[in-house]
Amino acid sequence: MGDRTERITITWAGPGTPVMESIVRIEPAGRSMEAVLDDAAPGTVVTWRSPDAPPGHLFERLESIKVGSDAFAAHGLSPARNVFSRVELAELLQAAVAPGAPPDRVFVQQIELVDLNAPPRPAVVDEQATYYLDHLEDLDEQGEPFALLGLLALGPAAEPAVRAALSSGDSVPRRLAAIHAASALRLGALSPRLMELASEDADFRLCQAAAEAIGRLGAPGALDALEVLLGHPHPNVRLGAIIGLELLGDPAAVQSLSDLLEVESDEAVAWWSGPAAGGLPLRGRLEGAIAGLTGG
Repeated sequence: MGDRTERITITWAGPGTPVMESIVRIEPAGRSMEAVLDDAAPGTVVTWRSPDAPPGHLFERLESIKVGSDAFAAHGLSPARNVFSRVELAELLQAAVAPGAPPDRVFVQQIELVDLNAPPRPAVVDEQATYYLDHLEDLDEQGEPFALLGLLALGPAAEPAVRAALSSGDSVPRRLAAIHAASALRLGALSPRLMELASEDADFRLCQAAAEAIGRLGAPGALDALEVLLGHPHPNVRLGAIIGLELLGDPAAVQSLSDLLEVESDEAVAWWSGPAAGGLPLRGRLEGAIAGLTGG
């Protein structure tokens, strides 16, 4: 069709090459776009397009992540789920941009491949994970689910890049992204580093996020680490510790939570910005955590 512009972008092609569009091939000779898509490894970014989409429409170009042989993760198409078959994705995309138009007009505009002929190698996976961490670091409402899905597609292989991003030399947004990734990927081996961040870092956002991740991962020492954080001077860190203990689900935390309830103020805390009107009352969250752990 004349309104199709298909291309394959070989991304992460090697050391020293730009992350995006290192090599571009238009209408690749010898291989159809469908064949390349079928061979692409999980974690490959696939961009879909409908020629019927109005200019500037939210889904004029839809980026997805291949997570299975016929499974693509995409954000915003359905309130119920984020992973679709190719047929489902085309139907939902066309329904969003041009209701009534045939879904077979939706086509793959671009594939950003890890490697055209070989399975992912550790160095390439590290570059992929770094790429997704870059997007997660932006803390953009549209980009964050996309980046998390990409990291989930990589699975435990993303751990070295996430570990490196937890370095104390990285920026706060970068380390926040790494904490969220460690939690989502259930990277329990990173729990000791998260405990260090939660107890030593001066930025309350990092401490709060690390506390929640510690509880979710549930590694040895999590209970003790979170109970210490219940005494942190910043209310957001205490909030993170309360949530972490809820996620941990250990009834042994009830006594520490009850002790805090005796002295905690009625201060309302906004999720990332500290005390604020209309925020979350810590005492209410404490009472809910105690009730959840005691079955009350």
